[in-house]
Amino acid sequence: MMADQRGMPAGIQMSDATGWVASVLAGAALLVLAGALHAMTGIAALARPEIVEEDRVRVLLGADLTTVGWVHLVFGLLEVAAGVALLTGRLWARVMAIALASISTLANFLLVTVNPVWAVAVMSINLLVIYAVARHGSELEVERGT
Repeated sequence: MMADQRGMPAGIQMSDATGWVASVLAGAALLVLAGALHAMTGIAALARPEIVEEDRVRVLLGADLTTVGWVHLVFGLLEVAAGVALLTGRLWARVMAIALASISTLANFLLVTVNPVWAVAVMSINLLVIYAVARHGSELEVERGT
């Protein structure tokens, strides 16, 4: 096997990306996870409304549980799609990921009195996604060559 001038084996290229690219990939995985959690919340609200405290939801959001369930389901599916698209490193996917994670964080902040453990867990995941994508997302784009 022949080596190039930098001592790299033939066919292997040197990368300028830092190890933080892994944080963007982890952010994509976490966005998919957060989306799945939102989708499951929506499904739970639609299928078994008795497990969700409807009175608090109605007071906080001014909407019935069916509407909240559908919004969670659609939003969760959008988050999953953004997380998968984020793996391509494209700018639009990064913008969409940050926007969806920000909206999700605000929405869960409003619902923290309804289900505090769940809301705080999802907010934590979203904040990690926002940091990873905002700080190191461009490295993935360079690495992927898009």
